[in-house]
Amino acid sequence: MGSYVTQTRALGSQVSGPCDYFTHGVNYHSAAYRGFGDNEVTTSYRSGRSEKSGKSSEDPLAFNPHSDKEAFAIYKRQYEDQKRSVPVDAPKGYPKDNFVDTGHTFSSVKKFTSISHPGGFYGNRNGSGAGSYSGPLCPDSMTASFDSALPDTTWYQTRAIALTAPTNPAAHLATFLGELKADRPPSMIGQSMFHATNIFRSLGEEYLNIEFGWKPFISDLHDLLHSVMRAHKLTAQYERDSGRIVRRRHTFPPLRTTTSGTRSGWIQAPPNGPSAYWQGNTGQVIFSGGSATGGKFSKTTLIENWFSGAYSYYLQRGNSHLDRIKRFEQKVNHLFGTRLTPDVLWELAPWSWLADWNGNIGTNLTNASLLTSDGLVIRYGYFMTTKTVTETHMVPSANHAGGSTGPISCTLMTITKNRTKANPYGFGSNPAAYTSRQWSILAALGMTKTPNSLR
Repeated sequence: MGSYVTQTRALGSQVSGPCDYFTHGVNYHSAAYRGFGDNEVTTSYRSGRSEKSGKSSEDPLAFNPHSDKEAFAIYKRQYEDQKRSVPVDAPKGYPKDNFVDTGHTFSSVKKFTSISHPGGFYGNRNGSGAGSYSGPLCPDSMTASFDSALPDTTWYQTRAIALTAPTNPAAHLATFLGELKADRPPSMIGQSMFHATNIFRSLGEEYLNIEFGWKPFISDLHDLLHSVMRAHKLTAQYERDSGRIVRRRHTFPPLRTTTSGTRSGWIQAPPNGPSAYWQGNTGQVIFSGGSATGGKFSKTTLIENWFSGAYSYYLQRGNSHLDRIKRFEQKVNHLFGTRLTPDVLWELAPWSWLADWNGNIGTNLTNASLLTSDGLVIRYGYFMTTKTVTETHMVPSANHAGGSTGPISCTLMTITKNRTKANPYGFGSNPAAYTSRQWSILAALGMTKTPNSLR
């Protein structure tokens, strides 16, 4: 699946307006005071013939239809064609499933500027003195430093699936019992202080005993008791959602960073005209005062991550002895986490918690265990990231014949959006590595267009 630019449009900027610089009897006109290249670019990732030309009427994004109604008609036709082309067969005992995901991965970058002084007249209207200026103002020595690079979101993507999968056990009894046997119950709080020869070493042992002993122990007990108390409700919900499209959404806490500092404090001169009469503290100039070191700048970066997806899974049906045993095992595991899976063995491995501080091995193993059990499949899954970078430059107020300008500022803003589509068995999973059983599940759900080929 390739990518192609589906839309590029220029954005009007306050700082790119015309200006007139009049000095010593000569008027210097400029069509644009400054230009930072404000624009918005959208890139789509779709397969098919429209990818090659970018103009196919079968792709609303590439075709740029004249109305939302026209775009909706295209999507509806595609959706109906897909439903008719592949009959969907659900497992025995479940109704047919006609759900089709027509979404895709895309990204967009929007760059624009705003200024505190988009226009005005400065100087003497009669042309005396150094002259006058009419137009926008912004700080000097600014570059178009639009920051559109997105951070790696792999950790968030895998974490989102582990948090939203509907078959995720409410408690983790297998891990709890394994840790209890390997490490024994945590020692009593304060016990290491009774016969301490080194008070500081004993304090460190107490801290580790609480952080890695008592806190996990109490958390596991809480989850087990919570599952027991809500067993009926959790089991009923688990049975009711079996065979359905289960939608989930998770929003991660936003990440915000801010940096600030000082910068030079002059006003940007227009592109045409002598700079000698523009700004300074001596001689005939339009703008006087100010400070070469009195400026400030700040940069704020806000990153928002969230996941939206849907799953389907199947609880064993049938009345045979084996069917009932399987169904009972699924319910018990959903309540208490009784299966001995790869992620349980990883949790019991020494120092695995330290490895997961800088990686997500445990989360990947959890997802692998969940997505290979109970017929769990991601019907659709999208991870969204929005990064907003706001960079503001400010120079102090300067005087002119008509008064003072007040602080002059210019803000560069970059809004980068990205949407990543998940495969049926996770983000970044390779369909070539799917087992025959996984392909058969996908085919039964109508998620393949040909054998061993995803829609």
